[in-house]
Amino acid sequence: MRVEHFLGVDEINDENEIKNVLSKRVNDQVNEFWIGMQEELYPCLCVSVNGENAHVQYFEKAGEPGIQAIGNDNSGEMCIFYTNTPTEKIEIEKQFVITINQAIDIVEFFYRTKELTNEVQWYEL
Repeated sequence: MRVEHFLGVDEINDENEIKNVLSKRVNDQVNEFWIGMQEELYPCLCVSVNGENAHVQYFEKAGEPGIQAIGNDNSGEMCIFYTNTPTEKIEIEKQFVITINQAIDIVEFFYRTKELTNEVQWYEL
């Protein structure tokens, strides 16, 4: 599995490497991980991380808007993540924010199956 992020590119050849790669952060806080199989662009995951918070999107095919994991906070508040660079802010509604541990579980399941886990709910965009 290939993982591109703000600090470079990692090749994951063993499920046990996932947690280590997803722990890489810029300024000890943020990163964005694009995760796919080595020879295929799709399906892929985009995991944005800020501290212990994560936002996960899944894209099955090119040109599709994808789906995102649903979290437990329906307060309507926003959470800051970063995209493209460690300085380009985006706001994500907390309804779509999960824990980093949930994100790791999603990536591990994706590594084994190339599919999404049913351990979280998903919202189609």
